[in-house]
Amino acid sequence: MLLNFAIFSPNTSSDPQTTHRNPPLYAAERLTDMQSILAALADLETAYEIECEPIEQWSGSEAMKQHLLADLEDRHQARRELYQEQWEKLNRRSNPAQSLKPVLA
Repeated sequence: MLLNFAIFSPNTSSDPQTTHRNPPLYAAERLTDMQSILAALADLETAYEIECEPIEQWSGSEAMKQHLLADLEDRHQARRELYQEQWEKLNRRSNPAQSLKPVLA
C-alpha cells in the first residue's frame, strides 16, 4: 500500500526524544520536490568543485588564479541562489511554521 505522506525529521533539537516524538508529516509530492532540489544542489556543488580543480592546479600567476576562482565563485553562488529560492518557497508554501533553511547552509 502506497501512502501519500512521508516523514522527514530535521535534527533541530539536541534531545533525540523530542525529534522522534513529533516528526512532521509531509505530502509525498513535497518530499519529492525537496529531494529534487537537494539533488540539484549536490550536483551543482560537485560541478563547482570539478571546475575549481584545474584552476587551482594551473601554473599561472596566483593573482590570475584568484581572479578566476572569484569569478567562478560568483557564478556558482548565482546558480545556487535559484535553488535556495525554490527551497524557501517550498517551505513557505507547505509549512510556514518550520524552516529547513539550515540544511542548505
